[in-house]
Amino acid sequence: MKVTEKEILIGVLKEAGIRDEYLTQPCSLDVYHSNNWDRFVMHWDEVTKNEMPSYIDFFFDGFKMIELLKQIIGEYAFDDCYLSCIFPQKYKLKKSDDAICQDIYSEFQMLMKSLGLKISTNKAIKMKKEEFIDWCDRYSFGGFSGISDYFILIPEKRLIIKAHHHMNYLFYTKDVDLIEDIKEKARKIKEICFC
Repeated sequence: MKVTEKEILIGVLKEAGIRDEYLTQPCSLDVYHSNNWDRFVMHWDEVTKNEMPSYIDFFFDGFKMIELLKQIIGEYAFDDCYLSCIFPQKYKLKKSDDAICQDIYSEFQMLMKSLGLKISTNKAIKMKKEEFIDWCDRYSFGGFSGISDYFILIPEKRLIIKAHHHMNYLFYTKDVDLIEDIKEKARKIKEICFC
């Protein structure tokens, strides 16, 4: 992992043909868990009618989503990706009193500190594909819990992925074949839906 200046990241975005409108337009694909999560609170679960599930439910459902992301990332050929708050231009980490949220916040804080960065930086973190696969569970739970607002940019695929607080991944790309491939992978995992 290494730090990338904002100007370099903007150059990578332009070179990949990815512009600001990617994240001001609706996402190309929203892949989500069938249980209606909002951070750690499930609004409705058709099977159990449970409106206040346990943390273990949250993590069990989350790992199904992460399984899908690892499958997608693992099968695509690319060397590097970037972890950043591309839009807006600063990293956003939200501190919480919840013990689980504190753990997730601490993971991000330790990563930033190990790279000599402050949480308020507008720099990106460039990662090798293997590094991201190792780190994608923390990235995902950061988004699912509403702690972080990070995006993953994969320039070689012209793809931006955001883990979102409704236990979903938002995919931004203009590659129709890539979207169809992601849908096909999502269909194979029980309780994962897309629109």
